[in-house]
Amino acid sequence: MTAPSSDALEILVIATRFPLASETFVEQQCADLVRLGHRVEILTLQEGDGSWTAARPADRLPERTRCAHLGAPLATRLMRAPARAARLAARSPASLLRAATPIGGRRAINGQFLAIADTIAAPRRFDLIHCHFGPAGVVAAELLRAGLLSGPLSVGFYGYDLTREPLRRGRDLYRGLFARASLLLPHSRYLADRLIALGAPADRIHLHRLGIDLSRFPATDRSARTGPATALAVGRFVEKKGFEYLLRAFARAATDMRLRIVGDGPLRPALEQLAHELGIAPRVTFTGWLPPAGVAREMHEADLLVTPSVTAADGDMEGLPLVVIEAMATGLPVIGTAHSGIPEIVVDGETGAVVPERDIEALAAALGRLDDRTTRAGLAQASRGRVERAFDGTSLAEQLCDLARALRGPRDGGPAGKVRFRID
Repeated sequence: MTAPSSDALEILVIATRFPLASETFVEQQCADLVRLGHRVEILTLQEGDGSWTAARPADRLPERTRCAHLGAPLATRLMRAPARAARLAARSPASLLRAATPIGGRRAINGQFLAIADTIAAPRRFDLIHCHFGPAGVVAAELLRAGLLSGPLSVGFYGYDLTREPLRRGRDLYRGLFARASLLLPHSRYLADRLIALGAPADRIHLHRLGIDLSRFPATDRSARTGPATALAVGRFVEKKGFEYLLRAFARAATDMRLRIVGDGPLRPALEQLAHELGIAPRVTFTGWLPPAGVAREMHEADLLVTPSVTAADGDMEGLPLVVIEAMATGLPVIGTAHSGIPEIVVDGETGAVVPERDIEALAAALGRLDDRTTRAGLAQASRGRVERAFDGTSLAEQLCDLARALRGPRDGGPAGKVRFRID
């Protein structure tokens, strides 16, 4: 579906790093917005890893993306400042003053404002400035305050930005953002509650899920399969993923199930060693990192997904892992922990099983229950249906645009006005 040209929106998407293989949802949303007929520009504050995945040539996402290179050394930014200042002065002397004056704060002093303003040809106005993750929203709020951008500001929150970051950087981290943002868009009800606890204005909070391209994850008929079941786990090998507890539970489960773990990260050597110590190495495969198409293949070949997430020592938590949504779209039942937003989609006894964090015995028991083919088949249809109703990427992109249209009015952002608190 394509938006009528008269109703097309000018949208600026801001990401801290883009593209990233671990955050394909940003790319997917940008592609959905383009396909709906909107005029989309993407500002990435630092370089991504170059992992383009969902983009079609017709979407032209690489051409729409501009990088401000804020990760460059300070000396490099200052060396480039005169040329950037000259370009900005030619467009808007007032904007140059806003971008470079010391009263603009540290981003003006260290050349970050100049770098961003030069990258996006500031000053600019958009129908919507949409940021992925709270830290990107903080930068956008400062750009609005400096007058280098204008338009309603929306910010998506997905996990670490509301769990770990306030612990590391203080509870007032988002005070300026809360004052400037028109919409605060948590990915789960759990994250909505975290926003409120941090002092966010409730009338600007609106639950807005991350979506997927359902065509990339068609339902799979697993009824004719024989032999041992295959459990799948996907994610970075870091503490919050809880893979240590999965391995220990797998060793205790009364099952001959096989386990495939997709991903990589700093804990991989320790996890591989643990699998050997537990005597389950012959039944566990560490595939390494796979591209999205490879992960999708693993989902179609698996019989269930396990997401044993835990709260890390530094407070880092999941939001609502996208891998759960993707797996359920293929009809996979899911074993997840009672962690963050996971129980909002994994319904115990309906689409899978939910167990307490770090509870090895409960996780082992759930693996045993879902080793039964009939039990899994009963959960498969409900899993697919739940994703179709709530996580279709195109529908969610349309919802975001509807929210943006509801904000039309004040030309420089501000309170949401017509959009009200909704987390159901």
